[in-house]
Amino acid sequence: MKYFDYKAPDRAEAKDARVSCIGFGGMRFPRNEDGTIDRKAAGALIDRAMEAGINYYDTAYPYHGGESESFFAEALGKYPRSSYYLADKLPVWKLEKREDVRTIFEEQLKKCNVDCFDFYLCHALSRKRYDFICELSVLEELEKLRAEGKINRLGFSFHDNADALEYILSGYDWDFAQIQYNYLDYTMQDAKGQQEALVRHGVPFLIMEPVRGGALINVPKDGLELLKNAGGGSVPSYAIRYAASADGVFCVLSGMSDFNALEDNIATASNFVPVSDNEKDMLSKVADIIISARLLPCTECRYCEGCPSGIDIPATLKLYNAYMSSEDKKTLRSETDKFPARPVSCIACNACTSVCPQHIDIPAAMKELAKLTEKPQ
Repeated sequence: MKYFDYKAPDRAEAKDARVSCIGFGGMRFPRNEDGTIDRKAAGALIDRAMEAGINYYDTAYPYHGGESESFFAEALGKYPRSSYYLADKLPVWKLEKREDVRTIFEEQLKKCNVDCFDFYLCHALSRKRYDFICELSVLEELEKLRAEGKINRLGFSFHDNADALEYILSGYDWDFAQIQYNYLDYTMQDAKGQQEALVRHGVPFLIMEPVRGGALINVPKDGLELLKNAGGGSVPSYAIRYAASADGVFCVLSGMSDFNALEDNIATASNFVPVSDNEKDMLSKVADIIISARLLPCTECRYCEGCPSGIDIPATLKLYNAYMSSEDKKTLRSETDKFPARPVSCIACNACTSVCPQHIDIPAAMKELAKLTEKPQ
């Protein structure tokens, strides 16, 4: 297993750490039919990850409807606390007053059954949310928790543009950050500008969505041929290697829901070779192919769960992307028929768009899908 050194910024109180190249994200565990985590299957994945040397585990308050934290307590509880790093996140959108910070934090410690978090993040910061936590003195409260030994490293995850990131980095001395970075978003969402801002400020960072929720695995045919003909490894390994080759990164998170993904990532991390300049050029061409196929940037994060019309938005958008790659209308219609709520049920309430980290115009996509899937009267 390849390990990266997390080097705390000179100004920080945080300690250095040696972190596995791959981290285990707790947002996409295998599920039972009722939507709960399949704890036996997911526990087996964690056991294999620990055996392979993966030592960074990432969860958050809303993941799996709040179940991810308690699952990690169960799955990691059998291992020495010193054998892994646990990261959790503060749901800043739930805060109404400063006192809520400690209330939620203590709830998270209890659910995870730990005395402290090795890495703790303000979840999904944007410029607007950063201003909000400053007004509420959230960082001062988190610093108290750090002084009490309950937070070892304080950072944030980020969903906004490079200018907003610069603003957040200039306002506080962060220990680390977490950004979305992959060879598609390098230019599409200016991950390049974000990475450069972090390096400029001397803030180490983690990467989330290295395979874009599977979009960089299930690539259009022309892109797939480029990747396979390059002979440098599996299709997902290119995305992982690209992310792990970024200057300033100390871990690449992957939400692994089955053994195929886990074993592929273990192999990539165990035999890690940074991407070459020629491979970067090739991946840039693959990104152009994906963009030209007009695929939606859905990562299946499920922040949009709870559609008032009952639409399974991530699953529906996944069908949309499959159609845009294949133009197989027959399959699109037959698969849509299996859903309890169809795209035509969308009422364009925009509850989903307001929480989508990728800023997808979901009602517009549903309208387009309705045209494709509803038979003329």
